[in-house]
Amino acid sequence: MLCYLVEKCEEGSNLWEKVPGIIAKESITAKGLKEGKNYKFRVKAENMYGFGEPLESQKITAKNPFDKPGTPQGPLEASEIDGESLTLNWKPPADDGGENIANYIVEKRKAGTGRWQKVSSFLTKPTCQVRNLEPGTKYEFRVAAENPQGVSEYLETETPILAKLPYG
Repeated sequence: MLCYLVEKCEEGSNLWEKVPGIIAKESITAKGLKEGKNYKFRVKAENMYGFGEPLESQKITAKNPFDKPGTPQGPLEASEIDGESLTLNWKPPADDGGENIANYIVEKRKAGTGRWQKVSSFLTKPTCQVRNLEPGTKYEFRVAAENPQGVSEYLETETPILAKLPYG
């Protein structure tokens, strides 16, 4: 056997197009596909006598090989609480979507209110010091991971956290 011929056909068409490149191994990366479109592929082996019968794939939907990350892992815990600030800690997502986590987004709100406020959006490690809290106030926090493909779902505190002085 000398090489393989790989062809693609977009769903709804009968036109088979050659996938560019010389294919001497049993795999190929097909470029130029339209995300969300369905394709079929067929492969023919070639030797000195010509091409063999084609082997046709099932329908394949083209998609970016990368995805947005999974939700950061909990629990989302607070430490070093001193009334006006605290430190939040969490674990990175189990799935980074195939790309490095570029950023964590941390938000806060007073417990029982509906409006989230951004605390920070320039974090590369799973920890954040939150400042400007009102002593005696309960807060809820949430954190999301971000990579070039998008932002994950948020991990939220399980119960509100009281911003209190350590000795009082």
